[in-house]
Amino acid sequence: MGPGPPAEERKLHTLVFLGTVESVRDSTLPKPSRWSVPAHAQRAIVHMQSIWKGTPEREITISGISPEVCEGALKFRPGESYLFYVDSTADGWWADFCSRTRTRARAAEDLAALGKPVIVQRLPGRKPRSTR
Repeated sequence: MGPGPPAEERKLHTLVFLGTVESVRDSTLPKPSRWSVPAHAQRAIVHMQSIWKGTPEREITISGISPEVCEGALKFRPGESYLFYVDSTADGWWADFCSRTRTRARAAEDLAALGKPVIVQRLPGRKPRSTR
């Protein structure tokens, strides 16, 4: 079963935002209890651009299960923008690749349904701080 419509998924997740992946690395994070697969994951540093739900941050570190876990799943790529549906866990911020998290190019329906976001501003001369 796939994810629900954008408005429904927004209610289910802690953080919903548009951001650009700065860097990616493979990781061996503990797996979420609902997956019965190896704990192979990707970890990405993401610069937030706009946000629909949650607290804005300039930079955030997000983990996600690698693409082998679910059919049609995406893989983080540096320089690419994504619409993220993210949850807070004991291990940090987590994006479920089988959710509505997707590239900006494939997020037109979501962007229209979510409405106007809050724009995350960068302050010149200040290094963004990382969370979690």
